[in-house]
Amino acid sequence: MALVDPYKPCPCGSGQKFKWCCQKVETYAERAQRMVESGQIESSLKPLEEGLVRFPGNPWLLVRKALAEVELKRPEDAKATLAALLSKEPGHLGANALRTRLVLETQGPAVAVGSLQQSLSAIAPEHRREYAALAHYLGVALAEADHPIAGLRHLELAAAWAGESDKERVIARSLAQLRANPRVSAWEKNPYRLLPAPAGATDAFRESFERALGWADEGLWSSAASAFELLAAGSTVGAVADHNRGLCSLWLAEDKAGVAALRRYVTRVGATTEAVDLEALCQILDPASTGGETVEFVQLTWPLRDRVGLLRALGADPYFAAGPERPIDPEAEEARATESFLILDRRKVEARPGLARTEIPVVEGEVIVGDDSVVLETYDDSRMDRLVDRFTASARGMIPPAHPRTKVIGKTSRYLLALNRRWSLPEGLDEAEADRLAREQRASILAEVWPETPNPVLRRRTPAQAAKAGDAEVPLRAAIRLLEADAEDADGAFDWNALRSRLGLKPEPAVEAASLDLDRLHLSRWSMIPVADLDDDRLVDLYHRARGWGLARVANKAGRVIADRPSVLPRFRIDPIGLFGSLALAEARHGDGEAAREWLRRGRQAESVKATPRNFEWEMIELQASTVVDPPETWVRSIVMLFERYRGNQDATTALLYRLAQLGIVQMGADPRQQGRILVDTSILDQLVATYGPRVTTATGELGAAGSGEIWTPESARGGAAIWTPGSEAPAAAPGQERPRLILPGQ
Repeated sequence: MALVDPYKPCPCGSGQKFKWCCQKVETYAERAQRMVESGQIESSLKPLEEGLVRFPGNPWLLVRKALAEVELKRPEDAKATLAALLSKEPGHLGANALRTRLVLETQGPAVAVGSLQQSLSAIAPEHRREYAALAHYLGVALAEADHPIAGLRHLELAAAWAGESDKERVIARSLAQLRANPRVSAWEKNPYRLLPAPAGATDAFRESFERALGWADEGLWSSAASAFELLAAGSTVGAVADHNRGLCSLWLAEDKAGVAALRRYVTRVGATTEAVDLEALCQILDPASTGGETVEFVQLTWPLRDRVGLLRALGADPYFAAGPERPIDPEAEEARATESFLILDRRKVEARPGLARTEIPVVEGEVIVGDDSVVLETYDDSRMDRLVDRFTASARGMIPPAHPRTKVIGKTSRYLLALNRRWSLPEGLDEAEADRLAREQRASILAEVWPETPNPVLRRRTPAQAAKAGDAEVPLRAAIRLLEADAEDADGAFDWNALRSRLGLKPEPAVEAASLDLDRLHLSRWSMIPVADLDDDRLVDLYHRARGWGLARVANKAGRVIADRPSVLPRFRIDPIGLFGSLALAEARHGDGEAAREWLRRGRQAESVKATPRNFEWEMIELQASTVVDPPETWVRSIVMLFERYRGNQDATTALLYRLAQLGIVQMGADPRQQGRILVDTSILDQLVATYGPRVTTATGELGAAGSGEIWTPESARGGAAIWTPGSEAPAAAPGQERPRLILPGQ
């Protein structure tokens, strides 16, 4: 029986009909296929080799041979087989796609980009759309490998190629998720555009420039980058070519080349806002931006003579504070956690209202007390000798008077070390006081430490020195923009323009509401939009687009203004859960429980006009906010009540478990014994309920009778099973019916 219809596309992946491509080798392929189906992968190579002797270079046999070699875990052999095919047929679709997948699996996504570019240059333009799935897969891999710019561009290319054929919108969903990822900075996901040919260019320059733009539009970024590089080097108007060369390089995951080209462009255009935004991107991508001189992190080890005495001595020393239990060597098998002490730069203080920032001790090192040895961990800078003297003075008699064994366990940039300080706040300090002190500490570092710390992006000069020299306006402005974006001072406590003024810089240009163009304004500058001055249409557009780009602060800023315009919600059909729920969670994360509850109250009020208010979804958001601002006694009780309230509602119970998994209260994983099933480990939840859960009597008595002293737990409701599987207790769907799809409220 024939394996393939003669008039179907050839399975070799050439794009031709089978009858005019590989039909002549069908008998060899059929024999190999039978062996594969019976699990004889190694033996399947024999008929393929026989066929290749008679029909050298046959595409179908070579592709099947490569697939067998992949199955046999021989990727290098598979690459050689594909290379033999592509040397004769460089435009072969299947071989090109398989080679890229092989490179991706064996050498990583950054290298696979080059393979895809080679393939796109070789295949006919009309066939490039067939690589939409491959570009999608590579885009996701690039994003996971910390190349979000290249990942986004590959996903955009995949979406353009797939078009309406992306039936399930899988590519569009991946693209939306990456754009909304809050861990990707606004600079990395900003939709940069290639610049057109410059005015004043010669006809020959313009023709070459536009040809390179055309290649870039087709996804041929490697060819475009090479063309732009030649244009930049050979013309006095080539600055825009450097710009385009830099972007193409970033889309190819060639960050080093991209940064070099963009910085050449920045140097040539001067201190524009565009130059500042591009320099900020370069500082994010360039490892040297936080590199420079490093400091070793060392471990000093002494034998231990008197463990009990040492614990007593360190506990009584005001320059040592009890730290968390931890193992001496976390990487050692079966390492046991043991007592540790933080070494402070000044004496411990007692908790009291009005503590000054300068009174709080800074942690300079850590001592871990093992069974027969004691370890001091610190940085090998000016502090080390002082800490060794302080520790040995406290430990005199408990350790031998000998030099410790020294081991380097890491290195840290001196620049980053100067800007990161670990505090030892006194036990019992009020949360509001702790927040105040944290803000004051950060403000002190920004205003006093950062300007006097040598900075790698300023040629190892301090910001104050670079400002005095007057030759670093763009990198200084960019560095401050990055600090400003990373700041947690949502209340605007830090005066950024005062810092700029100290360094001789003007405030960044204001964004005018009247002339706002979100398509042209860099994403990093959306936080500067005067949202209160926007009309309703622009305000709502900003709100939705900021949510789509994962700019939560901007979206919440716009959301607060929308909430104060009552007519906007119904007019633009804005979802109250998305709006008020996000505002409530933002307040909860800032520790303001009252403000969070007020936003939730207003949200429920806005929702109440609906015929069927979504009470369960609101309860999920209330629970999430409560876990941040309330003690466990409050939110654990809420979890128990929710399980009881929705007992028998499988969709609600499953959604509740997923929300608890997001909060780390339950653990989920795939069932290794049955595909498609999810195992839920509720041991953490069981422990929380046993400790903090309510003792109440319900109508059924199932939640736990107060008289019996029982506490309801998910474990007790399951009869003691440690693992629960969603759907295991649910009735099967009726014939012809689908089970209700899972809904995650608030997502």
